[in-house]
Amino acid sequence: AIANDVHGKNHHRDGSFSRFVRSFELLTPGGEVLTCSPEQNADVFWATVGGVGLTGFILTARLELLPVESAYIKADYLRAKNLDEALAAMAERDQHYQYAVAWVDCLASGKDLGRSVLMWGDHARVEDLKNGSLPLGAPQARPLAIPIDFPACALNPLSIKAFNTLFYAAHPRVEGKLVDYDRYFYPLDRILDWNRMYGKRGFVQFQATVPLDGVDQLAQLLDVLGRSARASFLSVLKRFGDAGEGLLSHPIPGYTLTLDLPNKRGAMGFLDELHRIVLDAGGRVYLAKDAAVKANMIAEMYPRLDEFREVQARLDPDGVLSSSMARRLDLVGG
Repeated sequence: AIANDVHGKNHHRDGSFSRFVRSFELLTPGGEVLTCSPEQNADVFWATVGGVGLTGFILTARLELLPVESAYIKADYLRAKNLDEALAAMAERDQHYQYAVAWVDCLASGKDLGRSVLMWGDHARVEDLKNGSLPLGAPQARPLAIPIDFPACALNPLSIKAFNTLFYAAHPRVEGKLVDYDRYFYPLDRILDWNRMYGKRGFVQFQATVPLDGVDQLAQLLDVLGRSARASFLSVLKRFGDAGEGLLSHPIPGYTLTLDLPNKRGAMGFLDELHRIVLDAGGRVYLAKDAAVKANMIAEMYPRLDEFREVQARLDPDGVLSSSMARRLDLVGG
């Protein structure tokens, strides 16, 4: 969580994980233990936050937690007919909720491009619950399970279109719906081994963010995706708030799109096409979910990369720490 400075549905209001990290102890490659915080060894703190594990090993961490009264979210749902309508609703309403996210139909096209179901929520208070409900006793539904790997042809434009149509129809406008935290935050976890739906070749993840003025490129991403026959049945759109101070932290003010794409022939080339659209918008790819972006692109997407390299080289002058990603993207010197 610290190494990727992860974010959630509350970024528009609360920022990334690092906003809640008070301090941590870091074992550097040279064997030194540093206490790091925004006030102490701050350069190491901000290099480690989002630094994908290249500055050392985190031994302990002090976190700020949010007290809640229940295990439920009080959620509002709204359908948006297209991308413009969805973004307008985000701009108007996100600020009024702690959590905000949208499912987006990645196969919708034309006047329906980007049609979405927007889901806003706040932690439910005790008085919001029905009489007799245990505030912290969320229902433990028996999860479904995928017992076999689906054939590669199972997830195709027709099956995804059917799912999208059903999902959109099943979520009319509703306000104040009580949803347990698992269903709101982790809907896929209700299906064990859900990744088997993608077959033996699995899937590749893609998440990228374009700035607020990159709406044309966001629409282009959805258009290219819809025409590619590489549809993702889990497509998530969020609006980010302010950027953090992490040298390689991902979020910037803008719109972030997350996809799970079938890992079939040509997947890497298709990802490269998406990356170029993101780069053209002045956006960036999320390193925690990257498998294909090129080093020259990362240098443009993350303007503080050289600052990160300088701190990392000072902590690891002998080049002890590395990873396949670090080598592919030239994240460290030497």
